[in-house]
Amino acid sequence: MGSGIRGRRLNLIGVVLFTLATRLAYLPNAVMGFDGPEYINALKLDQSFNVPPPGNIGYVLLGKLFTLLGADPILAYGLTGTLISCIAAAYIYMFASLVLVGPFSEPALSSKRNTTHSSEHHSTQSQTIALFTAIATMASPMVWYHGVIMQSYIVWMAALPAIGYYGLRLINERSWKMMIAASLATGLSTILRPDLVIFGGPLLGAALLLAWQRSGWARKGLTWFVGAAAICAACCTVWFAITSHLLGGPANYLAAVHGKNEWHEHFGVGAKGPIEGLARNGVKYLTFMLWGANIALPLAVIGVLLTLRRADRRWHRVLFAAAWVGPSLYFSWIIFMGNAGLIFPALPLVFVAAAAGTIALLGSSRAVWGMGALAAINSLIFVLTPLRYPHDQRQALLNHMFLGYSGGGIRQIYIYQLEDFGIDRSLHNTMKQFMNPESLPKQP
Repeated sequence: MGSGIRGRRLNLIGVVLFTLATRLAYLPNAVMGFDGPEYINALKLDQSFNVPPPGNIGYVLLGKLFTLLGADPILAYGLTGTLISCIAAAYIYMFASLVLVGPFSEPALSSKRNTTHSSEHHSTQSQTIALFTAIATMASPMVWYHGVIMQSYIVWMAALPAIGYYGLRLINERSWKMMIAASLATGLSTILRPDLVIFGGPLLGAALLLAWQRSGWARKGLTWFVGAAAICAACCTVWFAITSHLLGGPANYLAAVHGKNEWHEHFGVGAKGPIEGLARNGVKYLTFMLWGANIALPLAVIGVLLTLRRADRRWHRVLFAAAWVGPSLYFSWIIFMGNAGLIFPALPLVFVAAAAGTIALLGSSRAVWGMGALAAINSLIFVLTPLRYPHDQRQALLNHMFLGYSGGGIRQIYIYQLEDFGIDRSLHNTMKQFMNPESLPKQP
């Protein structure tokens, strides 16, 4: 693992191969997931297309491609998730390398007082930390699980690090090449999941704004915005036209999206009230994040605090991070927190911040071992976590909130939802069942 181009390429190949091997190992047991029937039906590409709006047409078309190559629908979507997971692993590694080693890293890692040998040693260590950061992220139980089952949330794990990577390079290099790359990362991602217009668009906008500011508000900065808008608009036209055509026209598509939005609003602060709505959504978000990030979470808090205290251009970092996680946090906490995958927009940033925190606490040499240990811990959690037999509501809730997102959840084909057991999803009932569990209302 060197610090040069060859070493970075080897690291990149290593994290992609790790991701590929770990997903393929579970594909024979791949399951549908909650939205599985809709995704299987969507492969017909007719007017019965009913993938949860806004449609995720690119994800469906990738699944269709694998069925044309001979895979059954469940395997086809499992291969789709595996492919996207490999792309996610690559971009998380590249983004972590940029933050931990590149021009956005801590000054101590590239101090001009270091000798050439010392600088190369620091760079080698930091590249290795970036490698283990990416492996730890892809070994997260939540990420591993969603890379195999038939759900498209894994797209967020690839899209936002890609936009972030090219966005940071745009800020640093201020070139047309990086503007085009960042815009394509955003636009092509919307074809896979159109909601990335909202979840990824602000991150692209922040990168363009910061690049323009660092160029001294030069006139070419305005042309970057125009070029980025044109690229993203062209990509959005693709998914909107295809999905609208399948559903019989734009009016039918917009009506479907509107109906889904109204359904989401029944679970948000507007319908539940600020106390119950924020408590329900916030507790669910933090619960899923604890299972997905575990000990990376406190390390990330340390990394954020220390980075903001030491770094120059603090407001740049705050704006960039807020544009990255702000839209998804707003949606999850204020509107709807119904799926564990909603933590994915923020999760890569949590692990990169955890790496920064580990470096601050242990130093570069020991941080290599620290992030390697985190990768091993995440792998063991996924592989060894057993499901509980749901003999009461607490056991069913444990499976639903934590234990089902594991290799056991795939091998044992855990596909039941709380509604299948007749369990009330409310925060009040969940707290009651953990303190004094009652029997299951019914068996699925």
